[in-house]
Amino acid sequence: MEGDLRTGIAASLPMRLVSLRLEETNPERRLQAGSIIIDQVAVRTHSGEIVVVEPFDDTSAWSELKVSSDTIADILRDSAVKYEGKPGTALFSWGSGRALSSRGIFYGGGREPMAALA
Repeated sequence: MEGDLRTGIAASLPMRLVSLRLEETNPERRLQAGSIIIDQVAVRTHSGEIVVVEPFDDTSAWSELKVSSDTIADILRDSAVKYEGKPGTALFSWGSGRALSSRGIFYGGGREPMAALA
């Protein structure tokens, strides 16, 4: 996946990918189960240089986005698939679910409960 910073997106280096998300946008349909293999996410700078933002060599720093009961089957793991002969891919798989319900991954550990006084 490549992003092109020449499209007017204001950004500065270094960049960090914070999440990837997918959803079924047609409220008349359910999201079908599926999976995606993620190799690396890179951007092309104004000077034409390609900068890898996230290599996905290791998925331990990433977590599944768990926002509803539909996400119980969602899983992210390291993949044995090699792209262009290079190791380091991730596999994100999700189960079927409601439309307009976000599914995906985010950088960081799982959500922690927030302390509150009642």
